[in-house]
Amino acid sequence: MGPYMVIYFSHIGFSASEIGSIIAVLAISNALSHIPAGQLVDKSEYRRELMAIAMLLIALSILAIMYVHDFEFVLGIQIPIGIASALIPPTLGAISLGLVGHNGIAKRAGRNDSFNHAGNLTVAGIIGISGMFLPMASMMWLFIILCMISILVVLFIKYTDIDSAWAKGIHTSGKQENVKPIALKVLLTNRDFIVFVIAILLFHLTNSALLPVVIQKIIKVCPEVTPKTISLWSTSCIVMAELVMIFSANLAGRLASKGRKNLFLSSYLLVALRAFIFALVIQPVLLVSSQFLDGLSAGIFGVVSLTILSDLAYGSGRFNLSQGIFNAFTAIGIAASNYIAGVLIDTLGFSPTCFIATAVTLVTFVLLAKLMPETKDRLPLASLT
Repeated sequence: MGPYMVIYFSHIGFSASEIGSIIAVLAISNALSHIPAGQLVDKSEYRRELMAIAMLLIALSILAIMYVHDFEFVLGIQIPIGIASALIPPTLGAISLGLVGHNGIAKRAGRNDSFNHAGNLTVAGIIGISGMFLPMASMMWLFIILCMISILVVLFIKYTDIDSAWAKGIHTSGKQENVKPIALKVLLTNRDFIVFVIAILLFHLTNSALLPVVIQKIIKVCPEVTPKTISLWSTSCIVMAELVMIFSANLAGRLASKGRKNLFLSSYLLVALRAFIFALVIQPVLLVSSQFLDGLSAGIFGVVSLTILSDLAYGSGRFNLSQGIFNAFTAIGIAASNYIAGVLIDTLGFSPTCFIATAVTLVTFVLLAKLMPETKDRLPLASLT
């Protein structure tokens, strides 16, 4: 939804600085809400309802934006959107884990991610086509309709099919509602959990800026690109990656059930290779084609990281809080990545920036290869303490 909101705000007359402020408020409120959202999902037994409330809050906020174009109002309403957006990932993760259990989460995460990327492509296609015939507000109505459909769909999941203990990451074979989670400090001081969280931060610190970098390079450096074809080349970068993710996420879910570490490490090598190619290539066709690697790395990383998180929190009863921490560090990494990349590009240029990203990713790969354990078949955290 984010990129299209920027388009809409530009359409209704907001300046670049106003749009930047809107995005910043949304990002900050979202980042600050991840950990409380995870705690709430761990404590609540009404995960379907939490998901429905979050979707309803987003739909109402979009509706308000459509009819009130006052800058201060739009700025303020980013806060509930940020909070609601932070609530969705841990709720979805909890429902998924509660449905299939720890042993089935790898395949379920792969399937979830495949549908996620298929949805992104579908929405892009609908907006791309409808935008030629319908007014700009039509895409906002599309998001509202999708929110309402999501509410109906999530409530079709039977409450009794979600094992509450599983959904919290508690190690139990039965539906034991009163099992207590372990002390929070046990999770937060666990060495493997700390290493993993740092790994998440470093992945997004190098990877997140590469898409904006390649789009800027296509626009500013590639001689074949004209003003009329900028949109085509930029969109192609996104579509290429999303299309590959549909398949790579599903495959990663199947492979992760056999082992996590090597798959996880491969996503870092793919990021390093992509950054290295971006540093050397100036042909737009090759740059777009290299987004195939983004589809592979992001598809693998998204699935395997959630699976590893489930392994590390297994038995703690703090799975959704750990998701909140995971998402908070993801948000920090993304924000820092784009800022640092912007400074480096202005100071050093595109190629040196990409070489730096390659080096940082390779160093992270080596450190993780030594420090990160294989988490498949890991004992429940409660039994390790």
